[in-house]
Amino acid sequence: MPTARRELVLAALATALATITGVAGVTVERNRAAPVDGDNDLDAGPLLVLVDGDQVVGAELATFKLYRATPTIDAYVQAAGAAAGSITLEALFAEVVTALETDAALAALIHRIRPGELEPGLDLEAGHRAVVGFGLRPAVDYLTDRADPYAAPA
Repeated sequence: MPTARRELVLAALATALATITGVAGVTVERNRAAPVDGDNDLDAGPLLVLVDGDQVVGAELATFKLYRATPTIDAYVQAAGAAAGSITLEALFAEVVTALETDAALAALIHRIRPGELEPGLDLEAGHRAVVGFGLRPAVDYLTDRADPYAAPA
């Protein structure tokens, strides 16, 4: 059975994120089932978690359907202090946006991508290491054949 275009797009997103090299030690996981533990899961470096997210049909025309997928990319960065973490977090955000907007394999599968809504976060709970992060919900538009969600439009 062929792979659905949605899965091809989401897999390409994960692969694009895995190419990030501007921030050292980034790990990428897709649809992580366990909560992130800032005291243990971030020892190797920042963590990006891609969650598949929602999808809607944006337009349905004679020969194709335009879908909009809205996955979530959650970023977690451990820092000795909030200021140092914020600097790493900003660099990671820039790397994520660059990866999404410039990856050739992803670009070949999609119609358009917009970075979307950014939600910053900070965890300074007593007894825990400081963790800063963000949630990003890019809007990813892609096309399929009107009658076949596995096929690209003709």
